[in-house]
Amino acid sequence: MKIQKTIFCTIASALCLSLSSCGDDEPEGNNNNGGGNGNDDDQPSVVVPADKMNTPDELLGKWEFSFPDEEGESESMVFTFKPNGIATMDQGDGYDAIGYCFATGNNLAIDFGAMKASGKYSVKGNQFQFSSRWSFLDDYDDEYTLKSNVSTLNMTLYKLSDNYGFVPTKVANPIVGTWERRVEGQEVHVFTFYKNGLFRYYQPESDDLDLIVAYSFYKVDGNKLTLLDSNGNPSYLLFYGQEADFSIDNGILSITFEGETIYFNSTK
Repeated sequence: MKIQKTIFCTIASALCLSLSSCGDDEPEGNNNNGGGNGNDDDQPSVVVPADKMNTPDELLGKWEFSFPDEEGESESMVFTFKPNGIATMDQGDGYDAIGYCFATGNNLAIDFGAMKASGKYSVKGNQFQFSSRWSFLDDYDDEYTLKSNVSTLNMTLYKLSDNYGFVPTKVANPIVGTWERRVEGQEVHVFTFYKNGLFRYYQPESDDLDLIVAYSFYKVDGNKLTLLDSNGNPSYLLFYGQEADFSIDNGILSITFEGETIYFNSTK
């Protein structure tokens, strides 16, 4: 499950290659296709509306799940549930996975992009039971639809702390929404900026690109865009931890980084 570091490096390389090879391309105009599938066979990954994201009060804080590895040694994952439907997962490799959660009754869903889970949950004191079905990036087909081979885990997590750490600032800016970038008619990047400070990157699979789905936090300061990690520090998910300039005009999002500009169409 320790795949987050590889994903970060892959995304950074993919976008920087796109910037260097296609920095002078012109925007294609707002296609208003509601997600950008156009005439392509593959569909964009599902974007969950921000109003569905929520964090039950009883889950706020840090929880640890311990399990034996293949050699019988003990390993653990620490899940942190933050306000506004935000969750993170520490696998002990220094790259916390970031994602969202939402609960309906006693049903809980968690999505970290490359891995996601859903199932029944209950909390009693400092013990959190989660009868969950987990799927991983390799368990998706080209249309980002779950395959039948998923892992079922009956997880018992124990409360470590009520402290949930950094929470991104809510964003009120026209950048909030979903934006796609196409090269020669093919969708290559989809950015979703949520109003709760969560950023989602999606790259559909193609002959030249791997399927990638990943989250980070973000902040906007004037016309400056910065991606953030789980602790609120600059993230290396994209832009190598640096600020990027952006502007929005007539449904076109322009992002400039290291002197190159790429354009995204609004999917609204």
